Parts: sequence; structure tokens; C-alpha cells
Amino acid sequence: MSYATVGEFIAAFPTEESTELSDLDFPRDYPVPARIQTALNAAYEEINTYRFAHGDSPPYSDHPPRLKQIEIIIARKNLNAYSWEESDPRYRDYKDVIGWLEKFAAGKVRLPIFNHQIIVQDADVVLPVSEVWANNLLTQIHWF
Repeated sequence: MSYATVGEFIAAFPTEESTELSDLDFPRDYPVPARIQTALNAAYEEINTYRFAHGDSPPYSDHPPRLKQIEIIIARKNLNAYSWEESDPRYRDYKDVIGWLEKFAAGKVRLPIFNHQIIVQDADVVLPVSEVWANNLLTQIHWF
């Protein structure tokens, strides 16, 4: 199970990136859906550990769009068998979502299900950092 679909993952990035990341060992001309789904499933489980720490109880039947976006970023990192440099925007995106999830688990940020907007309660949140994240995935942050 996952918040996002393979198609949503592929649509979130340039086709070349989805293709490359889904099969780093044996490059192909097309994305490998099974590997993408495996990465999405692992990201789903990782997100749910933070949801559980936040106090949400499984099973999680809600699928807020922001969690889909976060899952896609984590899945992209899961697919990368090789490390990105810390200066790489993709690495920063991953670190940003993990930082956000840590704040979510601590109750410092929340994710309303009804309007699907992240509401930040403490002003030291530094999300998003990179243009990839800002332009493609997270467009509606409301600061208090």
C-alpha cells in the first residue's frame, strides 16, 4: 500500500529521472514499475512511523495530497542506491521532508485532512529549500 501511485511518481519528475532511478543496475529506456512500487511502499511505512509517533492510529485510510508528495520524495531517495551529494537538490528535498516529518511527529506542524494544506506552527521550519520541491511538489505553505 502507498499514498502515491507509480504513475504519480513518474509524473512528478522528468521521465529520464524516473527511468534512471527505477533501474540503476541495468539501465533501460522506460521506468520499472515494480521497483518504483517497492520504493513507494517503503516510503509509506516510513511516513506511517511518524504518523504513529504523532498519535495517529493505524489503519490509515486518509490520503492527504501532501503525504503523497512526501512519499514521492522519500521513494526517490529509496530508489537511489548511490548517495547524492549534500549539495544536490534531491538530497536536500529528502532531508527537508524528514525534518518536516520529525516536526509532525513532535506536534509542531500539522496536516489537516480537509483542506490539504500544511500549517506550520513554529517559524523555524525551513521547508521547502530547493526549487524542485517548491516548483513541483509543495506549493501551499501557510506560515503563522
